[in-house]
Amino acid sequence: MKHRSVDIFAVLVPILCACAAGLLLRAGYSRGAAMLGPFAPVAVAALFPLLTGLLIAAYLRGFALVFPLESGDHDMNSRAFTAWKHQTMMTHCASHLLGLYCPVFLQPVYYRIMGVRAASSAVISGHVEDPGYITVGDGTCQDRSEGA
Repeated sequence: MKHRSVDIFAVLVPILCACAAGLLLRAGYSRGAAMLGPFAPVAVAALFPLLTGLLIAAYLRGFALVFPLESGDHDMNSRAFTAWKHQTMMTHCASHLLGLYCPVFLQPVYYRIMGVRAASSAVISGHVEDPGYITVGDGTCQDRSEGA
């Protein structure tokens, strides 16, 4: 697999989202410090990965609108493959950050944010690869052992 020049965005996007999260937290730190007192650094440490993950997830949603995933076989040098590779890398970054905050009962909401089309009564636990390609119907249960 050859790397293309656009692959640099897979490195830059998480860094830029982390910088934006840091700036947003810094902007609100004085107000938070006044409310939380000595616990303000703990709150910032807890909120930083959450805010960074949410910014990456928002970026992913916008990226999916501009470059929707295309089903089928693609050459490794095609635009569709590059878009899939980028979305996969960003999804892994966001899942490592947001997964800390998502217990099992919030997993369907979390995976809907990541691009899974899940019915309201669907149950999802574990890890979903390629969320843009997954549809989970009513009354369906997906867990780690099924390997979706």
